Amino acid sequence: MLLGEVGKLREERRNIQLLVISISYPVQLFTYAYEFLSEVGTLLNLRSKYDPGGMFDPDWWVYRFAT
Repeated sequence: MLLGEVGKLREERRNIQLLVISISYPVQLFTYAYEFLSEVGTLLNLRSKYDPGGMFDPDWWVYRFAT
C-alpha cells in the first residue's frame, strides 16, 4: 500500500515535470530565435554601414597611409 502511494507520487511528480518542460520549451525556442534575429540584424546593420557606399569607409586607413 505504501509502495503504491510512493509510485503515485512519483508519477504525479513526473507528469508535473513534463508539463513544466512542455510549457518552458516553446519559451526557450522563442528566446533563442529572438537572440538569433537580433544578432543577424546587428550584423546587417554593421554591414550596411561599413560596406562600400555605406556610412563609414572601411578602407580609410589605406587612403591615409598611401598619401
